[in-house]
Amino acid sequence: MLKTINFLLKTKIMLGMEVVLLVITMFCLLWLKNVLVGAFYLLFIINLFLWLILIIMTVNLYNRVKMKEEKNLISNKLKIPEKDRYKFAQPLGRLIEGTRKETILQVEKIIRDYQKSIPKLKFYIVGDIVTQDFLANTYLNSFIRLCIIDERTQRNEIKIGNENFFEEIIEFENPQGSINRKSFILLEKIIQSNKKTLLKITKGEEDLLVLPLVLKLPLNKNETNFVFYGQPPITDAKFHIPEGIVIVEINKRIQRVVKKFLSIMDGV
Repeated sequence: MLKTINFLLKTKIMLGMEVVLLVITMFCLLWLKNVLVGAFYLLFIINLFLWLILIIMTVNLYNRVKMKEEKNLISNKLKIPEKDRYKFAQPLGRLIEGTRKETILQVEKIIRDYQKSIPKLKFYIVGDIVTQDFLANTYLNSFIRLCIIDERTQRNEIKIGNENFFEEIIEFENPQGSINRKSFILLEKIIQSNKKTLLKITKGEEDLLVLPLVLKLPLNKNETNFVFYGQPPITDAKFHIPEGIVIVEINKRIQRVVKKFLSIMDGV
């Protein structure tokens, strides 16, 4: 959204410069009227015609971008364009390949090493299987602040159990293959509350909520936020991606990547 606003501002400036340049050119032609003699009127008309076309094209571009932005603002959700679907299949962070048992042990080892330099960590989990595995690990579950689930995995129902672990349970709807715009506000409130929260997606799915979650997590010098999510074997990417757990360390770089992803999603 910020990118679009900047573009619209630049377009306005460009339009103003075109008008100023047109006026200057006209004054120059008038000044050289006696020198140009017969060619003056022809050059005057051609110049006016060319600048008129340029201004119309600039105004048209401005209006099209503005209309698209307004459409996105009033839409309730963001959806991945079909042609860009493969881009969203790539892991956002480090992919730990392997079975459930293998990956959770590898993650524990990585975090223990990481904790030696930065002791204060917070975990945000997206996905039912990953949530189950983190809750079952007595070391890793001590860092959990949020788990997002839809109680389904590979179209089968699943119960994570251990709901007493959480201080708050919230139900939310997020359409399949989309991002409910209200999720940005909700996730920000959950993060600020600092409560151990379980976010249940009662209708739709949780997968794409990784993006607004990564974007809304703060960058603090004294603590590090991590997002974890399950990576299924991908078939709609341009190359094979094995299953495992993705570790996303929240920093400015990854938030810039997420902003680019969100900027290519369509409001519907």
